[in-house]
Formats: sequence, structure tokens, C-alpha cells
Amino acid sequence: MLTPLDYMNREEIRKANEGIVPIELPHAEDYQLALRELEAAEVSFWGINRVVWLQVREAITSIGNALDLFKIGYPDAACYCLRQAIELATCFAYIHELPE
Repeated sequence: MLTPLDYMNREEIRKANEGIVPIELPHAEDYQLALRELEAAEVSFWGINRVVWLQVREAITSIGNALDLFKIGYPDAACYCLRQAIELATCFAYIHELPE
């Protein structure tokens, strides 16, 4: 599948990224490490079913992506990733509370 970058030459890409300023995020490595540890946790540890665990992992991935986007200078895209993580967590909580 082609992406928009496939249609742009190097000069267009440089101009598109010209106003982007990286943002310093204190303790970003600690946050990423905590997310990796959560992702590596066993499903049985949480006491939840596999479907819910997949949603939790997706939310963890979205939070990690948000951190990366924020650090490279895209805070608006980072907010959308966090919003997606919150929506997934809300679905997770709803499904987890359903009777079996």
C-alpha cells in the first residue's frame, strides 16, 4: 500500500517537516519501560479474558505511540492517540463488567 510519502520527493518532505519542533518529555524512557512491562504481563495476572487483554494491549500501544508522537513534535496527533486509548479502555471496562 502506498503512503503519501511515496508521492513526495525529499524537498517536499523537508518543507512539510520544517516547522516541526521536537518536545522534551522528562522521564519518557521510564514511561516507555512501564508500558513495555504492562504489555509483557501475563493475562492470568490480570484475571481477564483474552479478548479484553487484546484491547488492553491495543490501548498500551496507543499510549506508546502518543508518547513518541509528542516527543517528535506532533502534540495534536498524540492527543488523538490518547483519545483512542481512552476509548479502548472504556470498552475494556464495559466488556469486563458484563456477566459471562
